[in-house]
Amino acid sequence: MIHLKDTVKTFTENTIIGIHNMVTKDRLMAKGIRDTGTLFWITDRLHRDTVRIQDSVTIVSRMIKNIITTHPFWDGNKRTAFAAADTLLRTIGYKIQAKPSEVEKFTMDIDRLRMGDREIYKWLKKHIVKLK
Repeated sequence: MIHLKDTVKTFTENTIIGIHNMVTKDRLMAKGIRDTGTLFWITDRLHRDTVRIQDSVTIVSRMIKNIITTHPFWDGNKRTAFAAADTLLRTIGYKIQAKPSEVEKFTMDIDRLRMGDREIYKWLKKHIVKLK
């Protein structure tokens, strides 16, 4: 798998906000950012991880967990985390392939702290496929 180091440079707080706006646009929910500082922390961690971690799945796993467990938005954090991960993977030629029910269980288990780092990594590794 290609490393995310070069593609993640342009992945900023505004990228995550744009993804959040996209995944929540048709939903009747509380909109907006709950904590801007958390968004800066998430992208800072992401950028730091790409410097010290070579495995793209580990980097994406950490980002998903960070978005879901820190709740930077009033609503839509799980959808945002999943879409952000898929967006990053697509920049290097991969995507997450899973049924909507699997994705929902996956993100809910992370949110309820039932899934640790190793389990998140294994789930992603199993569901990441090369783009055709």
